[in-house]
Amino acid sequence: MSDEANNPSPELAFESTDAAPEPVEVEDKQVVDEVSDTEVDAVEAAAGEDGEEEQEAAPESVTVEYDGTEYELPPELKDAFLRHGDYTRKSQELSSQRKAMEEQQAQLEQHAAFQKETFEDAAVVKALGQQIEQYNALNWSELYTQDAAQAGLLTHQKQELEGQRQQTINRLEARRKQFEGQQVEAHAKAIEQGQSVLKQEIEGWSPELGQTIADYGISQGLSAQAVGNISDPVHVKIIDKARRYDELVAKQKAKPKAQADQPKAAVKVKGKRASAAKDPDKMSMDEWLSHRNKQIAARAPARA
Repeated sequence: MSDEANNPSPELAFESTDAAPEPVEVEDKQVVDEVSDTEVDAVEAAAGEDGEEEQEAAPESVTVEYDGTEYELPPELKDAFLRHGDYTRKSQELSSQRKAMEEQQAQLEQHAAFQKETFEDAAVVKALGQQIEQYNALNWSELYTQDAAQAGLLTHQKQELEGQRQQTINRLEARRKQFEGQQVEAHAKAIEQGQSVLKQEIEGWSPELGQTIADYGISQGLSAQAVGNISDPVHVKIIDKARRYDELVAKQKAKPKAQADQPKAAVKVKGKRASAAKDPDKMSMDEWLSHRNKQIAARAPARA
């Protein structure tokens, strides 16, 4: 024999001696295809359900209300729309505040101009009055006797001064009426603007509630004229808060009193009832003897 037969190679010595697995025979290719199709359908159905859930979770549009009107918007625009609405509202508030400040500044300037012009005209009226008093102090009879022409000239000068004085007084009166009319108009406008603010910031605002607040302010020491001149809604809200606080305190004080006025339930006093007499037939010998002795003792005075 050759050497290879006596000494096999190492590679052959380590080969597995187990039998090779038998091949699996596929009975029907159609069954395999049906199984594969079923798995695909299940995956597609699951994917469809997930898609429907995603569609339900993420609606195509949302309803947003702005300035009393509802709008349909994509969900991703909702926050932007609300931010824009908030920005617009704040801008409007700032614009209203700025407009109110400008109107207030204009009123202050009008008032300052009125006071300045009134002061100047009043000074003119006073000066003209002093000059006219000097003319009135003259002896007009003597003047006309001594120099009629000079007396006539002085009379004419006096009449001019009186005319200038009256014109200045008339101008003062016309300016006063104009200023008062402007003040009344501005006050009415301020009240109208304040009413719209109070409707938004005081729950249940109405003319009746406004009168209730005014009456409360008067009851606290404010004059009717001062209350009637209030146009700033901030002042109205302060008075209303004080009114509500007083009403709350009054209710809290009245509640314990009402409870105290309620009739109290009658107290039942439980007394100790006398124990019922025990049947002599059920007594022990000692109890029966004691019971019998008590009966004899009770009858003894009657016999005596």
